[in-house]
Amino acid sequence: MKRWIAALCAALALVLGASCCAEEASSSAWVLDYYVDEFRLPTDEPYVTNAEPIIGIFSNSATTDSDLLVSILVDEDGLAIMLDEYGSSRVKNSYSSM
Repeated sequence: MKRWIAALCAALALVLGASCCAEEASSSAWVLDYYVDEFRLPTDEPYVTNAEPIIGIFSNSATTDSDLLVSILVDEDGLAIMLDEYGSSRVKNSYSSM
Protein backbone atom coordinates (compact mmCIF):
# COMPACT_ATOMS: atom_id res chain seq x y z
CA MET A 1 0.00 0.00 0.00
CA LYS A 2 2.74 2.49 0.90
CA ARG A 3 4.53 1.76 -2.38
CA TRP A 4 1.68 3.04 -4.53
CA ILE A 5 1.31 6.11 -2.29
CA ALA A 6 5.02 6.91 -2.61
CA ALA A 7 4.89 6.39 -6.39
CA LEU A 8 1.78 8.54 -6.62
CA CYS A 9 3.39 11.31 -4.59
CA ALA A 10 6.44 11.29 -6.82
CA ALA A 11 4.26 11.49 -9.94
CA LEU A 12 2.21 14.36 -8.52
CA ALA A 13 5.37 16.21 -7.58
CA LEU A 14 6.71 15.88 -11.12
CA VAL A 15 3.47 16.88 -12.82
CA LEU A 16 2.45 19.69 -10.49
CA GLY A 17 5.86 20.88 -9.34
CA ALA A 18 5.08 20.33 -5.66
CA SER A 19 6.72 18.22 -3.01
CA CYS A 20 4.80 15.24 -1.69
CA CYS A 21 5.73 12.51 0.70
CA ALA A 22 3.42 10.45 2.89
CA GLU A 23 5.99 10.48 5.69
CA GLU A 24 6.35 14.28 5.55
CA ALA A 25 2.75 15.20 4.75
CA SER A 26 2.64 18.03 7.29
CA SER A 27 5.20 20.06 5.32
CA SER A 28 3.87 19.09 1.91
CA ALA A 29 1.34 20.44 -0.55
CA TRP A 30 -0.21 16.96 -0.35
CA VAL A 31 -1.56 14.97 2.60
CA LEU A 32 -2.54 11.38 3.19
CA ASP A 33 -6.12 11.00 4.43
CA TYR A 34 -8.64 8.17 4.80
CA TYR A 35 -12.16 7.68 3.49
CA VAL A 36 -14.89 7.52 6.15
CA ASP A 37 -17.70 5.04 6.67
CA GLU A 38 -21.43 5.74 7.14
CA PHE A 39 -20.70 6.76 10.76
CA ARG A 40 -18.02 9.24 9.57
CA LEU A 41 -15.27 7.09 11.13
CA PRO A 42 -11.99 6.64 9.20
CA THR A 43 -11.62 3.45 7.20
CA ASP A 44 -8.38 1.75 6.20
CA GLU A 45 -8.76 3.06 2.61
CA PRO A 46 -6.25 5.90 2.07
CA TYR A 47 -6.13 8.66 -0.53
CA VAL A 48 -3.79 11.55 -1.25
CA THR A 49 -5.30 15.04 -1.46
CA ASN A 50 -4.13 18.63 -1.66
CA ALA A 51 -3.39 20.02 1.82
CA GLU A 52 -5.13 23.29 1.02
CA PRO A 53 -7.95 23.66 -1.51
CA ILE A 54 -7.17 25.33 -4.81
CA ILE A 55 -9.00 28.66 -4.78
CA GLY A 56 -10.77 29.96 -7.85
CA ILE A 57 -13.91 31.74 -8.95
CA PHE A 58 -16.97 30.73 -10.94
CA SER A 59 -19.85 32.49 -12.62
CA ASN A 60 -23.23 31.31 -13.85
CA SER A 61 -26.70 32.76 -14.47
CA ALA A 62 -27.18 33.38 -10.73
CA THR A 63 -23.77 34.74 -9.68
CA THR A 64 -20.58 36.36 -10.90
CA ASP A 65 -17.06 35.81 -9.55
CA SER A 66 -18.13 33.69 -6.57
CA ASP A 67 -15.70 31.54 -4.55
CA LEU A 68 -14.83 28.10 -5.88
CA LEU A 69 -12.70 25.55 -4.01
CA VAL A 70 -11.14 22.61 -5.86
CA SER A 71 -9.93 19.41 -4.21
CA ILE A 72 -7.94 16.68 -5.92
CA LEU A 73 -8.19 13.14 -4.55
CA VAL A 74 -5.98 10.31 -5.75
CA ASP A 75 -6.22 6.70 -4.64
CA GLU A 76 -5.22 3.34 -6.05
CA ASP A 77 -8.31 3.40 -8.32
CA GLY A 78 -7.60 6.77 -9.94
CA LEU A 79 -8.00 10.51 -9.66
CA ALA A 80 -11.05 12.61 -8.75
CA ILE A 81 -11.60 16.37 -8.82
CA MET A 82 -14.28 17.88 -6.56
CA LEU A 83 -15.72 21.38 -6.75
CA ASP A 84 -17.26 23.40 -3.88
CA GLU A 85 -19.26 26.48 -4.89
CA TYR A 86 -19.34 29.50 -2.60
CA GLY A 87 -16.48 27.89 -0.68
CA SER A 88 -18.61 25.21 0.99
CA SER A 89 -21.42 23.75 -1.17
CA ARG A 90 -20.39 20.61 -3.07
CA VAL A 91 -21.46 20.89 -6.68
CA LYS A 92 -23.75 17.94 -7.38
CA ASN A 93 -22.10 15.47 -9.78
CA SER A 94 -19.18 17.87 -10.19
CA TYR A 95 -16.39 15.45 -9.56
CA SER A 96 -14.53 13.81 -12.36
CA SER A 97 -12.85 10.48 -11.97
CA MET A 98 -10.11 8.94 -14.12
